[in-house]
Amino acid sequence: MLQEADKLGCRSFVSAADVVSGNDKLNLAFVANLFNHYPNLEPCDDVTPVRDETREEKSKRCVVSLVKHGVKMWTRLTLR
Repeated sequence: MLQEADKLGCRSFVSAADVVSGNDKLNLAFVANLFNHYPNLEPCDDVTPVRDETREEKSKRCVVSLVKHGVKMWTRLTLR
């Protein structure tokens, strides 16, 4: 990521350690620097439209998310 930002000329004050540490203000300043250098971005043509999901789809998505994060957490929450 930083190599690509360097190619664009937008890596003025960010190091790899800064990105890994997750400093919110520094990350925001980095993104602001990108937008200041390239303010006229072209809109995307291949954006998929957002559609409403049914209750069944939403609950299925939640269960899949819980399984990804661990079944132990899910069983602890349901056995209370």
